[in-house]
Amino acid sequence: MINKVFSISALLIVPVFFYLYISNYIKINNLIIAIMILILLAGIFLLV
Repeated sequence: MINKVFSISALLIVPVFFYLYISNYIKINNLIIAIMILILLAGIFLLV
């Protein structure tokens, strides 16, 4: 169970950091949005 959650979160973090790297000229806003999306997606996967 823990390994599954860890692998899912890792898969979600990779595109988030890639997105931040591409649009690094608004780091603060993107970081906040990315963290919120990551938390929402992780919560959805945990509920399933």
